[in-house]
Amino acid sequence: MYCASCLLCFACALVTGNTSDQGAEQPIPRVVVSETAMATCYGANSSTVAGSMLVRRPILLSPDRQNQAYAEIAAVAHGPLGQCANTTKLFVRRRGNKEFHLVYRQDPSEYELFNDIKIVDWSPDSRYLLAELGIGQWGSDFGGSTHLLYDAKSGAITPEEWLTKPFARHFGRKCLDLIESKGFADSGCVVLRIRPVKDEEGILDPESCVKKEQFLLIDPATHAISSLAGKYSVKRYGRLLDKQPNK
Repeated sequence: MYCASCLLCFACALVTGNTSDQGAEQPIPRVVVSETAMATCYGANSSTVAGSMLVRRPILLSPDRQNQAYAEIAAVAHGPLGQCANTTKLFVRRRGNKEFHLVYRQDPSEYELFNDIKIVDWSPDSRYLLAELGIGQWGSDFGGSTHLLYDAKSGAITPEEWLTKPFARHFGRKCLDLIESKGFADSGCVVLRIRPVKDEEGILDPESCVKKEQFLLIDPATHAISSLAGKYSVKRYGRLLDKQPNK
């Protein structure tokens, strides 16, 4: 399950982004390269403003060594109260390209100033890149996550219906459950973990599609879903690189 410490708790909700850059942006003095760090303007006690910050995810190389991907999350403090707003960008360099290109961008909105991204993995055949985007509001327990699937063959993000429509068909209705992108199976299918939604007292939400944790496979090409029995362990097919991207 996507997590952003105690500041945010994500239920399953889908959001939209865009791939258009929005003008020149000022450099941010604090830059951290980390696979898991959260981009934030706040200090350790979450109440003081420490200033703007840029978190850069390390480059993930595809199994065939032809495609590369990384992400940046800029947390920018602005306004008289130092309000923090995040902008997430996903970059990919495909086979034959010399430079990275922006393939997805999530900007903050008035009620969703927080966003962050986890690059999960490349598929075994190096065609698909799986990432999980989290969105919410600072200091709130409301938010959501969406699962991005990038197709290196077409050079585009797969429309978000790649997951919502198959799930609706599989369960017979729209799901509000907690979904986590785990990676890929050897077959090339995406592995997802789905958990039931419960309230603070541990009571099952009547709208929850499942009553207990389970693992599912979804084919990234056909979007067909199948169930997995018990626990499922995935391995990473991509390889993290130490070098920084040349943009």
